[in-house]
Amino acid sequence: MTGTFARRDRLRDELAARFPGWRIWYVPHYDGSRSWTVWCAQPHPSLAEDTPEQLAGAIEQARPGEPPGAPQATVLVPGGDGGPRR
Repeated sequence: MTGTFARRDRLRDELAARFPGWRIWYVPHYDGSRSWTVWCAQPHPSLAEDTPEQLAGAIEQARPGEPPGAPQATVLVPGGDGGPRR
């Protein structure tokens, strides 16, 4: 199992080098009979504001458009078997 995490860490580091300005992480899952990994990314900077309106304004100021090299987002929802479905 350690080798699997080392490989995932290496892949995460490669993605982070390829897409500067993005926080990249993975979430390993195991349901007792199979395992899978969900890969995640979030553009920097992380923002915190007191109200939704202030947060919306801060987002618009920080990211008026998509960041250069932004990957296409895929929304994952649980499938009928408990695993991810695109």
